[in-house]
Amino acid sequence: MKPFFIILFLSFVFELQAQETFYLVSFKNKDNTTHALDRPEEYLSAEAIARRTKYSIAIDSTDLPVPQANIDEVETTGATIWYPSKWFNAVIVSEADSTAIAQLSIVDKVMNMSDKTKGGIERSEEIEWKRSNVDNQVQNELIGIDHMHEMGYKGNGISIAVLDAGFNNYDSITYFDETDILDTYDFYSKNATVEDDHHHGTEVMSTMAAVGGDYLGGSPEASYALYRTENVYYESRIEELMWLVASERADSLGVDIIQSSLGYYDFDDASQNYTHDDLDGRRAWITMAANHAFTKGICVVVSAGNEGLTSWKRITFPADSPFVLTVGSIDKNEVKAESSSIGPTADSRIKPDIMALGKACYVVGTSSNVKTSSGTSFAAPQMASFVAGLLQSDANLTPSQIFQKIRNSGSRSTDITNDYGYGTANFEKSLTVTSIHDLNLLGDLKVYPNPVNGERFQMEVPQKVVGKTLDITWYDMSGRKLDKNKLHQVEKVTILNVPKKAQGNYLLLKVSADKETKTIKVKVN
Repeated sequence: MKPFFIILFLSFVFELQAQETFYLVSFKNKDNTTHALDRPEEYLSAEAIARRTKYSIAIDSTDLPVPQANIDEVETTGATIWYPSKWFNAVIVSEADSTAIAQLSIVDKVMNMSDKTKGGIERSEEIEWKRSNVDNQVQNELIGIDHMHEMGYKGNGISIAVLDAGFNNYDSITYFDETDILDTYDFYSKNATVEDDHHHGTEVMSTMAAVGGDYLGGSPEASYALYRTENVYYESRIEELMWLVASERADSLGVDIIQSSLGYYDFDDASQNYTHDDLDGRRAWITMAANHAFTKGICVVVSAGNEGLTSWKRITFPADSPFVLTVGSIDKNEVKAESSSIGPTADSRIKPDIMALGKACYVVGTSSNVKTSSGTSFAAPQMASFVAGLLQSDANLTPSQIFQKIRNSGSRSTDITNDYGYGTANFEKSLTVTSIHDLNLLGDLKVYPNPVNGERFQMEVPQKVVGKTLDITWYDMSGRKLDKNKLHQVEKVTILNVPKKAQGNYLLLKVSADKETKTIKVKVN
């Protein structure tokens, strides 16, 4: 849905862009590259190389730029070149003859925007506009960022890329006077100017970076890259591809965190729309981009979406990725906002991961005014600041370790659901998970046979779980709880009963022990 005032002010240039037909042209290989894996300094910053070295991530073919010769050959067909994607080994084009491009020997596939996906800026419910005499401490205190600051963790030395719809007037807002801006880029106008577009990104960034009066963002000492990837004038899957190339730029720059409060699932052209079955963590282009960013050692923090009161209800893309931290919205009493999107994913994973204040959240507006706005858009950047604090506390933590620490810190970590995920995050508590060993207590838990024939099956637990107490909870695929029981002094192999009347269905078995949870999909024949 587009706000009426945006529709009224559509400009001629954006009307032209909306009518353009885009394609993603993928190539067969990068054999004719002029770059080499042993010369990464030619295409990656020192910071990007250092991140890979720190996490022992090999520099591979996805790091190599798309060969310029391939791009040039596509251009000879008359196509307008937008951006190459090294992760997808592809180039984004418009005004193209797709048939002519497909005949090129270097081309693997020409995909139009209906090749599978959906989109839009997530709905932000601005419930109150005012100059406030109340600071933003409530949102900081709710997840422990106030204590994080007391420990000296304000994001110093950490870099965050914010992918959004624009950062209107950010350069004139006094709250950002001391903010370190690493990079800016508008992927539609193809220039570094992002302050003349939508206000959404400005307000999102304020929860992290703003400082002034009684207001203190979560990570004010971090450095920021500001990228406009969302075009509010229309809804098309091209926005997902802009998110992709922005993520690649952020990676090459060497950022530690990507924060995005954009969510996609439906478009102006219904043929591009997603279904719930596509929420499998590997279908949408934007989700694949998020997965790639994770493989490069980047912590990706995204909003769950504000679809809880719509017919869609579920999380939006890329929140379905198993490799991102998906953040839902609660009020100051830790009650889920009705609009906050829910899980599960199509492959039965619990989402969202964690919750933060998103209802009546204090943000800084484009006139240097403090106001309240609502939506998971504003919960997610708070958690990006939380991640920055954890990275500052221990630079060697991997994205997986950080996210597991955050999940384990949740107020509902022993009773996770598709409404609240692991509950409200807590910074001090997250620090108590001290080693990767603690994060894998249930990693080798097995159930068999699966599918289950009959009413009983066996559960085999890792040796380190033997003798502990386990909580066993069953859910149907809609997230409705079917049964719950507790096993004391669990043995290596235990016989479990399937809930009654479960035959012919898929169920979710959630096993919890010592604040760790593992969820397994079980097919009951």
